[in-house]
Amino acid sequence: MSYPIDSERFRHLAPEEIRLVRNIYLDISHATWFDQGLKTEFAAYVINMYQRGMVDPEKLKSLCSMAARRKFSVLKETVVT
Repeated sequence: MSYPIDSERFRHLAPEEIRLVRNIYLDISHATWFDQGLKTEFAAYVINMYQRGMVDPEKLKSLCSMAARRKFSVLKETVVT
């Protein structure tokens, strides 16, 4: 599973943006259910979502938390359709 940073939208992040993305990454990746072997991929996912325009802190954290439980969890949730 790979979440490369979108190079077309890549730009340098300001210090406050880095803090925001880092705090969300740390909050979620330190959860007991988080698969520690997927930290790098999850970091790329959080940065990618931010750079794609998900800049509202609450919305970004909510989106990343849902994605982490589905894609980066040792207890992956099954999605029923």
